[in-house]
Amino acid sequence: AQPRFPPAAERAVADAIRSWLLAHNGLIGISSAACGADLLFLEAIHELGGEAHIVLPYEIDDFVEDSVAMAGPGDWLARFERRVNSSRVVYASSSRPLIDGQAHDYANRIVQGLGQLRARELDTDLLALAVWDGQPGDGHGGTESAVRLWQRHGIAVHRVDIEALVAGKGAPVVSMPVELMAPLPPSAGGAAPADDGVMSLLFGDAVGFSRLTDAEVPLFIEHCLGLVARLIKAVPDAVAVRETWGDGLFLAFKNQRAAGIFALDLLDAIAATDWQALGFARPLTMRLALHAGPVHLTTDPITGLPKCCGTHVSRAARLEPRTPPGQVYASEAFAALAGMEDIAEFRCDYVKQLDWAKRYGTFPAYLVRRRRSS
Repeated sequence: AQPRFPPAAERAVADAIRSWLLAHNGLIGISSAACGADLLFLEAIHELGGEAHIVLPYEIDDFVEDSVAMAGPGDWLARFERRVNSSRVVYASSSRPLIDGQAHDYANRIVQGLGQLRARELDTDLLALAVWDGQPGDGHGGTESAVRLWQRHGIAVHRVDIEALVAGKGAPVVSMPVELMAPLPPSAGGAAPADDGVMSLLFGDAVGFSRLTDAEVPLFIEHCLGLVARLIKAVPDAVAVRETWGDGLFLAFKNQRAAGIFALDLLDAIAATDWQALGFARPLTMRLALHAGPVHLTTDPITGLPKCCGTHVSRAARLEPRTPPGQVYASEAFAALAGMEDIAEFRCDYVKQLDWAKRYGTFPAYLVRRRRSS
Protein backbone atom coordinates (compact mmCIF):
# COMPACT_ATOMS: atom_id res chain seq x y z
CA ALA A 1 0.00 0.00 0.00
CA GLN A 2 2.92 2.31 0.72
CA PRO A 3 5.78 1.67 -1.74
CA ARG A 4 9.14 1.71 0.00
CA PHE A 5 10.85 2.53 -3.29
CA PRO A 6 8.45 4.35 -5.66
CA PRO A 7 9.42 3.62 -9.30
CA ALA A 8 9.39 7.35 -10.00
CA ALA A 9 12.32 7.75 -7.61
CA GLU A 10 14.68 5.45 -9.53
CA ARG A 11 16.57 8.14 -11.45
CA ALA A 12 16.93 10.41 -8.44
CA VAL A 13 18.17 7.55 -6.25
CA ALA A 14 20.64 6.41 -8.93
CA ASP A 15 22.02 9.96 -9.23
CA ALA A 16 22.32 10.27 -5.45
CA ILE A 17 24.24 6.99 -5.20
CA ARG A 18 26.58 7.94 -8.04
CA SER A 19 27.25 11.40 -6.61
CA TRP A 20 27.96 9.91 -3.17
CA LEU A 21 30.42 7.41 -4.65
CA LEU A 22 32.21 10.17 -6.55
CA ALA A 23 32.36 12.38 -3.47
CA HIS A 24 33.96 9.60 -1.41
CA ASN A 25 36.13 8.07 -4.15
CA GLY A 26 34.17 4.86 -3.66
CA LEU A 27 35.39 2.43 -6.29
CA ILE A 28 35.07 -0.89 -4.47
CA GLY A 29 31.48 -1.84 -3.73
CA ILE A 30 30.02 -4.84 -1.90
CA SER A 31 26.29 -5.48 -1.71
CA SER A 32 23.50 -7.89 -2.48
CA ALA A 33 21.74 -7.62 -5.86
CA ALA A 34 18.02 -7.25 -5.26
CA CYS A 35 15.95 -5.15 -7.63
CA GLY A 36 15.99 -1.49 -6.72
CA ALA A 37 18.74 0.08 -4.63
CA ASP A 38 21.14 -2.89 -4.71
CA LEU A 39 21.29 -2.99 -8.50
CA LEU A 40 21.44 0.81 -8.78
CA PHE A 41 24.48 0.73 -6.49
CA LEU A 42 26.18 -2.03 -8.50
CA GLU A 43 25.43 -0.24 -11.76
CA ALA A 44 26.99 2.96 -10.42
CA ILE A 45 30.14 1.09 -9.35
CA HIS A 46 30.34 -0.43 -12.85
CA GLU A 47 29.83 2.91 -14.61
CA LEU A 48 32.63 4.46 -12.57
CA GLY A 49 35.02 1.63 -13.51
CA GLY A 50 35.07 0.22 -10.00
CA GLU A 51 35.28 -3.26 -8.51
CA ALA A 52 31.96 -4.88 -7.57
CA HIS A 53 31.38 -7.82 -5.25
CA ILE A 54 27.93 -9.37 -4.93
CA VAL A 55 26.85 -11.37 -1.88
CA LEU A 56 23.70 -13.42 -2.45
CA PRO A 57 21.99 -15.00 0.58
CA TYR A 58 21.47 -18.30 -1.30
CA GLU A 59 21.52 -19.84 -4.78
CA ILE A 60 20.73 -17.64 -7.72
CA ASP A 61 17.43 -19.13 -8.95
CA ASP A 62 15.77 -18.84 -5.55
CA PHE A 63 17.16 -15.34 -5.06
CA VAL A 64 15.82 -14.19 -8.44
CA GLU A 65 12.40 -15.55 -7.54
CA ASP A 66 12.41 -13.86 -4.13
CA SER A 67 14.15 -10.56 -4.75
CA VAL A 68 14.57 -9.72 -8.45
CA ALA A 69 11.74 -10.91 -10.70
CA MET A 70 9.08 -8.88 -8.94
CA ALA A 71 6.02 -7.21 -10.39
CA GLY A 72 6.34 -3.61 -11.48
CA PRO A 73 8.23 -1.46 -13.98
CA GLY A 74 11.93 -1.84 -14.64
CA ASP A 75 13.84 -4.52 -16.51
CA TRP A 76 15.40 -5.74 -13.29
CA LEU A 77 16.06 -9.33 -14.33
CA ALA A 78 18.17 -8.35 -17.35
CA ARG A 79 20.01 -5.77 -15.25
CA PHE A 80 20.62 -8.37 -12.55
CA GLU A 81 22.09 -10.80 -15.08
CA ARG A 82 24.44 -8.13 -16.45
CA ARG A 83 25.79 -7.30 -13.01
CA VAL A 84 26.16 -10.94 -11.96
CA ASN A 85 28.07 -11.71 -15.16
CA SER A 86 30.51 -8.84 -14.60
CA SER A 87 31.07 -9.09 -10.83
CA ARG A 88 32.47 -11.51 -8.30
CA VAL A 89 29.57 -13.39 -6.69
CA VAL A 90 29.65 -14.93 -3.20
CA TYR A 91 26.85 -17.28 -2.11
CA ALA A 92 26.42 -16.92 1.63
CA SER A 93 24.40 -20.15 1.86
CA SER A 94 23.50 -22.87 -0.62
CA SER A 95 19.77 -22.94 0.18
CA ARG A 96 17.04 -20.96 1.89
CA PRO A 97 17.12 -21.52 5.67
CA LEU A 98 13.89 -22.40 7.43
CA ILE A 99 13.99 -19.23 9.54
CA ASP A 100 12.73 -16.07 7.83
CA GLY A 101 15.39 -13.39 7.57
CA GLN A 102 18.25 -15.60 8.73
CA ALA A 103 19.85 -15.93 5.29
CA HIS A 104 19.64 -12.19 4.61
CA ASP A 105 21.00 -11.30 8.05
CA TYR A 106 23.93 -13.67 7.51
CA ALA A 107 24.52 -12.21 4.03
CA ASN A 108 24.50 -8.69 5.51
CA ARG A 109 27.21 -9.79 7.92
CA ILE A 110 29.26 -11.23 5.06
CA VAL A 111 28.88 -7.94 3.15
CA GLN A 112 30.17 -5.97 6.12
CA GLY A 113 32.96 -8.43 6.93
CA LEU A 114 34.25 -8.55 3.35
CA GLY A 115 34.19 -4.76 3.29
CA GLN A 116 36.28 -4.60 6.42
CA LEU A 117 38.76 -7.18 5.10
CA ARG A 118 39.13 -5.27 1.83
CA ALA A 119 39.49 -1.91 3.58
CA ARG A 120 42.25 -3.28 5.83
CA GLU A 121 44.08 -4.79 2.86
CA LEU A 122 44.12 -1.36 1.18
CA ASP A 123 44.57 0.67 4.39
CA THR A 124 41.51 2.75 3.62
CA ASP A 125 38.13 3.56 5.16
CA LEU A 126 34.93 1.53 5.02
CA LEU A 127 31.70 3.50 4.60
CA ALA A 128 28.15 2.21 4.53
CA LEU A 129 25.34 3.54 2.33
CA ALA A 130 21.67 2.67 2.79
CA VAL A 131 18.72 3.63 0.61
CA TRP A 132 16.13 3.78 3.34
CA ASP A 133 13.01 5.65 4.35
CA GLY A 134 14.01 5.47 8.00
CA GLN A 135 11.03 3.33 8.95
CA PRO A 136 11.00 -0.11 10.60
CA GLY A 137 11.42 -2.72 7.90
CA ASP A 138 11.36 -6.48 7.57
CA GLY A 139 13.15 -7.23 10.84
CA HIS A 140 16.34 -9.27 10.88
CA GLY A 141 17.99 -9.22 7.47
CA GLY A 142 16.25 -6.06 6.29
CA THR A 143 17.62 -2.56 5.70
CA GLU A 144 16.98 -1.34 9.23
CA SER A 145 18.71 -4.45 10.59
CA ALA A 146 21.75 -3.82 8.37
CA VAL A 147 22.01 -0.20 9.50
CA ARG A 148 21.92 -1.30 13.14
CA LEU A 149 24.65 -3.84 12.42
CA TRP A 150 26.91 -1.21 10.83
CA GLN A 151 26.38 1.27 13.63
CA ARG A 152 27.05 -1.37 16.27
CA HIS A 153 30.50 -1.90 14.75
CA GLY A 154 31.32 1.78 14.47
CA ILE A 155 31.00 2.11 10.70
CA ALA A 156 30.08 5.54 9.33
CA VAL A 157 26.60 5.22 7.81
CA HIS A 158 25.07 7.48 5.16
CA ARG A 159 21.46 7.35 4.01
CA VAL A 160 19.68 8.17 0.79
CA ASP A 161 16.43 9.54 2.20
CA ILE A 162 13.85 8.51 -0.38
CA GLU A 163 11.05 10.62 1.03
CA ALA A 164 13.16 13.79 1.08
CA LEU A 165 14.53 12.98 -2.36
CA VAL A 166 11.07 12.60 -3.92
CA ALA A 167 9.78 15.70 -2.17
CA GLY A 168 12.84 17.74 -3.16
CA LYS A 169 13.58 18.55 0.47
CA GLY A 170 17.06 18.46 1.95
CA ALA A 171 20.27 16.84 0.75
CA PRO A 172 20.02 13.62 -1.31
CA VAL A 173 22.38 11.80 1.09
CA VAL A 174 22.66 12.47 4.82
CA SER A 175 24.93 11.14 7.55
CA MET A 176 23.21 9.00 10.13
CA PRO A 177 23.52 10.15 13.76
CA VAL A 178 26.16 8.29 15.70
CA GLU A 179 23.74 7.33 18.46
CA LEU A 180 22.79 3.68 18.23
CA MET A 181 19.16 2.90 17.54
CA ALA A 182 17.27 0.85 20.10
CA PRO A 183 17.78 -2.92 19.68
CA LEU A 184 15.26 -4.83 17.60
CA PRO A 185 12.70 -6.62 19.77
CA PRO A 186 13.36 -10.39 19.97
CA SER A 187 10.19 -11.18 18.02
CA ALA A 188 10.81 -8.71 15.18
CA GLY A 189 10.98 -10.08 11.67
CA GLY A 190 10.90 -13.77 12.52
CA ALA A 191 13.96 -13.81 14.75
CA ALA A 192 15.70 -17.17 14.89
CA PRO A 193 14.90 -19.40 17.87
CA ALA A 194 17.53 -19.97 20.51
CA ASP A 195 18.62 -23.27 18.97
CA ASP A 196 19.45 -21.75 15.57
CA GLY A 197 21.99 -19.15 14.60
CA VAL A 198 25.46 -18.45 13.22
CA MET A 199 28.11 -20.68 14.75
CA SER A 200 31.85 -21.05 14.17
CA LEU A 201 32.68 -24.61 13.13
CA LEU A 202 36.01 -26.37 13.57
CA PHE A 203 36.99 -29.56 11.77
CA GLY A 204 40.32 -31.29 12.39
CA ASP A 205 42.15 -34.54 12.05
CA ALA A 206 45.48 -36.04 13.04
CA VAL A 207 47.91 -36.30 10.14
CA GLY A 208 49.04 -39.92 9.60
CA PHE A 209 46.47 -41.43 11.98
CA SER A 210 45.98 -44.42 9.68
CA ARG A 211 49.64 -45.36 10.17
CA LEU A 212 49.34 -45.70 13.94
CA THR A 213 49.83 -49.19 15.32
CA ASP A 214 47.33 -50.93 17.57
CA ALA A 215 49.61 -50.12 20.49
CA GLU A 216 49.59 -46.40 19.59
CA VAL A 217 45.80 -46.00 19.23
CA PRO A 218 45.11 -46.10 23.00
CA LEU A 219 47.94 -43.60 23.45
CA PHE A 220 46.28 -41.34 20.87
CA ILE A 221 42.99 -41.45 22.74
CA GLU A 222 44.64 -40.78 26.07
CA HIS A 223 47.12 -38.09 25.10
CA CYS A 224 45.83 -36.41 21.92
CA LEU A 225 42.08 -36.51 22.50
CA GLY A 226 42.79 -35.99 26.20
CA LEU A 227 44.66 -32.81 25.28
CA VAL A 228 41.65 -31.59 23.27
CA ALA A 229 39.37 -32.40 26.20
CA ARG A 230 41.50 -30.35 28.61
CA LEU A 231 41.42 -27.33 26.29
CA ILE A 232 37.64 -27.61 25.97
CA LYS A 233 37.31 -27.87 29.75
CA ALA A 234 39.11 -24.52 30.04
CA VAL A 235 36.42 -22.79 27.92
CA PRO A 236 33.27 -24.86 28.51
CA ASP A 237 30.78 -22.07 27.80
CA ALA A 238 32.26 -21.38 24.35
CA VAL A 239 31.77 -24.87 22.89
CA ALA A 240 28.19 -25.81 22.02
CA VAL A 241 28.86 -29.13 20.24
CA ARG A 242 31.75 -31.59 20.46
CA GLU A 243 32.08 -34.74 18.38
CA THR A 244 34.87 -37.17 17.46
CA TRP A 245 35.18 -40.18 15.20
CA GLY A 246 38.54 -41.94 14.99
CA ASP A 247 40.96 -39.05 14.64
CA GLY A 248 38.24 -36.69 13.37
CA LEU A 249 37.30 -33.70 15.50
CA PHE A 250 34.26 -31.44 15.13
CA LEU A 251 33.50 -28.54 17.46
CA ALA A 252 30.91 -25.77 17.21
CA PHE A 253 31.69 -22.47 18.93
CA LYS A 254 29.42 -19.58 19.80
CA ASN A 255 31.69 -16.95 18.22
CA GLN A 256 34.66 -16.51 15.92
CA ARG A 257 37.06 -15.31 18.59
CA ALA A 258 36.67 -18.44 20.73
CA ALA A 259 37.04 -20.72 17.71
CA GLY A 260 40.17 -19.04 16.38
CA ILE A 261 41.93 -18.89 19.73
CA PHE A 262 41.05 -22.52 20.48
CA ALA A 263 42.41 -23.72 17.12
CA LEU A 264 45.71 -21.89 17.57
CA ASP A 265 46.05 -23.04 21.20
CA LEU A 266 45.45 -26.63 20.12
CA LEU A 267 48.15 -26.54 17.46
CA ASP A 268 50.61 -24.92 19.87
CA ALA A 269 49.92 -27.56 22.51
CA ILE A 270 50.40 -30.36 19.98
CA ALA A 271 53.67 -28.84 18.76
CA ALA A 272 54.92 -28.49 22.35
CA THR A 273 54.24 -32.16 23.23
CA ASP A 274 57.04 -34.75 23.08
CA TRP A 275 54.99 -37.46 21.42
CA GLN A 276 57.86 -39.94 21.09
CA ALA A 277 58.48 -39.73 24.83
CA LEU A 278 54.83 -40.77 25.25
CA GLY A 279 55.40 -43.92 23.19
CA PHE A 280 54.66 -42.80 19.60
CA ALA A 281 57.00 -43.76 16.78
CA ARG A 282 56.85 -40.23 15.31
CA PRO A 283 55.56 -36.80 16.35
CA LEU A 284 51.87 -36.04 15.87
CA THR A 285 50.42 -33.03 14.12
CA MET A 286 46.93 -31.91 13.13
CA ARG A 287 45.31 -29.78 10.48
CA LEU A 288 42.36 -27.59 11.41
CA ALA A 289 39.77 -25.72 9.37
CA LEU A 290 37.31 -23.04 10.46
CA HIS A 291 34.05 -21.87 8.92
CA ALA A 292 31.11 -19.82 10.22
CA GLY A 293 27.49 -19.99 9.14
CA PRO A 294 23.86 -20.54 10.15
CA VAL A 295 23.24 -23.97 11.65
CA HIS A 296 20.51 -25.84 13.49
CA LEU A 297 21.34 -26.98 17.01
CA THR A 298 19.48 -30.04 18.18
CA THR A 299 19.95 -33.21 20.22
CA ASP A 300 21.15 -36.44 18.65
CA PRO A 301 18.31 -38.93 19.27
CA ILE A 302 20.79 -41.82 19.41
CA THR A 303 23.53 -40.44 21.68
CA GLY A 304 21.43 -37.87 23.52
CA LEU A 305 24.23 -35.31 22.99
CA PRO A 306 24.03 -31.83 21.41
CA LYS A 307 24.29 -31.96 17.62
CA CYS A 308 24.88 -29.37 14.92
CA CYS A 309 23.23 -29.75 11.51
CA GLY A 310 23.00 -27.85 8.24
CA THR A 311 24.70 -27.24 4.91
CA HIS A 312 27.38 -25.08 6.52
CA VAL A 313 28.65 -28.09 8.47
CA SER A 314 29.45 -29.69 5.10
CA ARG A 315 31.28 -26.54 4.00
CA ALA A 316 33.56 -26.72 7.01
CA ALA A 317 34.21 -30.41 6.46
CA ARG A 318 35.29 -29.86 2.83
CA LEU A 319 37.99 -27.32 3.71
CA GLU A 320 39.79 -29.37 6.37
CA PRO A 321 41.30 -32.05 4.07
CA ARG A 322 42.92 -29.28 1.98
CA THR A 323 44.56 -27.60 4.98
CA PRO A 324 48.35 -28.09 5.30
CA PRO A 325 49.51 -30.05 8.36
CA GLY A 326 50.19 -27.89 11.38
CA GLN A 327 48.11 -24.95 10.16
CA VAL A 328 44.63 -23.46 10.59
CA TYR A 329 42.77 -22.52 7.41
CA ALA A 330 39.56 -20.52 7.40
CA SER A 331 36.81 -20.01 4.89
CA GLU A 332 36.08 -16.56 3.50
CA ALA A 333 32.92 -16.46 5.61
CA PHE A 334 34.84 -17.08 8.83
CA ALA A 335 37.46 -14.49 7.87
CA ALA A 336 34.72 -11.97 7.05
CA LEU A 337 32.79 -12.48 10.29
CA ALA A 338 36.00 -12.45 12.32
CA GLY A 339 36.90 -9.22 10.53
CA MET A 340 33.74 -7.62 11.90
CA GLU A 341 34.99 -8.04 15.45
CA ASP A 342 37.92 -6.31 17.09
CA ILE A 343 39.88 -9.52 17.68
CA ALA A 344 43.30 -8.81 19.13
CA GLU A 345 44.57 -12.38 19.34
CA PHE A 346 44.61 -13.48 15.69
CA ARG A 347 44.14 -12.41 12.08
CA CYS A 348 42.99 -14.10 8.88
CA ASP A 349 45.31 -13.60 5.89
CA TYR A 350 44.25 -14.50 2.35
CA VAL A 351 46.21 -17.45 0.95
CA LYS A 352 44.75 -18.44 -2.44
CA GLN A 353 41.81 -19.90 -4.31
CA LEU A 354 41.66 -23.50 -3.13
CA ASP A 355 39.95 -26.60 -4.51
CA TRP A 356 37.97 -27.98 -1.59
CA ALA A 357 37.57 -31.72 -1.02
CA LYS A 358 35.04 -33.99 -2.76
CA ARG A 359 34.67 -31.63 -5.74
CA TYR A 360 32.88 -29.12 -3.56
CA GLY A 361 34.25 -26.23 -5.58
CA THR A 362 37.00 -23.61 -5.58
CA PHE A 363 36.86 -20.95 -2.87
CA PRO A 364 39.19 -18.49 -1.14
CA ALA A 365 41.21 -19.85 1.77
CA TYR A 366 42.63 -17.81 4.65
CA LEU A 367 45.43 -18.60 7.05
CA VAL A 368 44.61 -18.01 10.72
CA ARG A 369 47.62 -16.89 12.72
CA ARG A 370 48.38 -15.06 15.91
CA ARG A 371 48.87 -11.32 15.86
CA ARG A 372 52.33 -10.25 16.92
CA SER A 373 52.36 -7.92 19.89
CA SER A 374 53.70 -4.47 19.05
